[in-house]
Amino acid sequence: MSKKLTISIPDDLHKRLDKYRGRIAISTVCAKAISTEIENIDDCIKAVKGRFSLLTQREICSLAHKEGRHWAGYKATLEDLAIVSCWRGSDEEEPDWFDKLSEDAKEKIENGTVAWTTVEELAIDLLSEVVRIRSDEDGFDFYWENHEAAQDFIIGAREIWWVIEDEAIELLTSSKRRFQGKE
Repeated sequence: MSKKLTISIPDDLHKRLDKYRGRIAISTVCAKAISTEIENIDDCIKAVKGRFSLLTQREICSLAHKEGRHWAGYKATLEDLAIVSCWRGSDEEEPDWFDKLSEDAKEKIENGTVAWTTVEELAIDLLSEVVRIRSDEDGFDFYWENHEAAQDFIIGAREIWWVIEDEAIELLTSSKRRFQGKE
């Protein structure tokens, strides 16, 4: 269902728009711009609530999911993205393609996972850079209370991994590729 809304635009923009009226879906463009602006405001509200520990669990999980996608797209090394997207914990088997990695890459990926007992702990660490999640000092089970947010972070990262998975695995297993992990 749609509601009508009247907007005003400057005269010069109206003249320019006349040339493209048949090509531009004005209502769609306006709705998208309004939606984007509302999301920007909502993101600022979530950020301030996160800094002051005012987020609900639902807001933390929503933010975690979004941050997982953002981290995967803009911050993660390919190896870190593979770790977060493919490993569940130290007791599970490695992905089939892991055996095709160079020894250097295997060693560095294995060293990269040693610092955390589970991938969820890695996700919690990455997420804590964005939102203040409760710590052990708050008097509760840190892992259990942050598990849901960690899972949503991982799900967000995996959405990106699944799109590039074939190419990423090919690149990770390439003998010409040098490992880009932390030294």
